Amino acid sequence: MLSVSILLLVRMNVSAEENSGLVCTTEPDQRDYRGDINYTEQGNPCQKWTSQTPQGHSRTPANYPNSGLGDHNKCRNPDNEERAWCYTTVVGIRWQYCPVPVCISPGLCVCVLV
Repeated sequence: MLSVSILLLVRMNVSAEENSGLVCTTEPDQRDYRGDINYTEQGNPCQKWTSQTPQGHSRTPANYPNSGLGDHNKCRNPDNEERAWCYTTVVGIRWQYCPVPVCISPGLCVCVLV
């Protein structure tokens, strides 16, 4: 049996500024993602970008302005990694990629989870 999970979102002419809260990304490296996913592909919770525990780091809102970081634990790609990621709250697991859906059709976001 084949099962496929598809998430549909329709928004026309979405600019980067309007992307706040958009559940999918339009960039291959997901640097435009501003949605609410706050866990990793492995199911680990994300650490707040403003927190230094349990993972100490330099990816802070002050060091990476305009990259979507803030006093939240939502997945982002502030430093041009392969795709959106976050620091985890799990001791011994520093960071992991997040399951962010990708927009596969320009102008009409039909999102699939990759």
